[in-house]
Amino acid sequence: MLQLGYTRIGNKQGSKLAIIHGWGCDSSSMRPIANMFKDKDVYLIDLPGYGRSSHLSSLCDDFSATNYLLLNTLPKGCDLMSWSFGSIYALRAISTLSNPCINLHSFTQAIQSNPNIRLLEQHLGYRFSTKAKEYSPFISVLEQALSDQSKAQSQSPSYAQAQAQGQGLELGLADSSSVCANQKDLIRSLVTICGSPRFPSDPNWQGLSAIKILKCNTLLTPKRLKRILDIFYRMIVKTDHNPTQDGQEQCRAFLQHRPHIPYEVLMAGIRMVTYIDERPSLEYLKLPSLHLFGRHDLLVPCSLANYFEQYTGHKSFIFEHSSHSPMFSEPKLFYQVLTNFYNALDHI
Repeated sequence: MLQLGYTRIGNKQGSKLAIIHGWGCDSSSMRPIANMFKDKDVYLIDLPGYGRSSHLSSLCDDFSATNYLLLNTLPKGCDLMSWSFGSIYALRAISTLSNPCINLHSFTQAIQSNPNIRLLEQHLGYRFSTKAKEYSPFISVLEQALSDQSKAQSQSPSYAQAQAQGQGLELGLADSSSVCANQKDLIRSLVTICGSPRFPSDPNWQGLSAIKILKCNTLLTPKRLKRILDIFYRMIVKTDHNPTQDGQEQCRAFLQHRPHIPYEVLMAGIRMVTYIDERPSLEYLKLPSLHLFGRHDLLVPCSLANYFEQYTGHKSFIFEHSSHSPMFSEPKLFYQVLTNFYNALDHI
């Protein structure tokens, strides 16, 4: 079965928590969060080309294939958490199951015919049509949605009339109520950390300067890579004051940890950030969601909190003394905010 690489730690009998890392770091950078929730069964997931998914680097430019692999990797019934760049993948994965405008039959056919997926299956010896259906929680949820859709259409008068006339009837758009019900079977909630559905700014959207992002497509060269990453890492943990001792240790550990990420994978991420726009996905995100921001974030403005809160079931929280990584700079408060959110879910 084709999946993203991941590291599983914590209590295997606990509730499942899946975490997606950000740009320039692999899943090992998310270990501090996993260590906060030792009672949970934590899956630290690597995107294609990163960490345990380094063998999938050929898919780092394929957003659709990565979406399939992510859905195929998420443990059933998990709470999903994403940091920064990882949020566009989390939003797309959830909208795949909840957007009534997505034809699920076409989606599965597109995945099965995707040349990148096929090449990897041949190289790794996996088959989508066998092991994936047997083990993947996403495939089981998807097949249930399709089954519910087929049943609903077979009971409709138009379908019965077409059958009586000997006419074939293709399955149309997925029924939204069926898909949304199954969506919750796979993902229980979403937490984004300094994430955004759209990173570049425009006249109607607050974000990082679009000009700066476009410049990264040309300025990020192999020779400049180390220097630019140094600036990026320090920007992530910058605060407006001296953090607590725990925060100092977390920030220091992050700055010292430098996973090797291939240049081509990093550039693919820049291209994703430049062009991907997941704002429409929020219309179909019906799960309980919490969006966390840092008051001094130079990459994702905390003013986006107001944008998220216009959607039902979405809440936000701003860390007053953090920039782009509140889990490092304010770990105790971060843990408390997340604990309150998850405890509330347990009592729904």
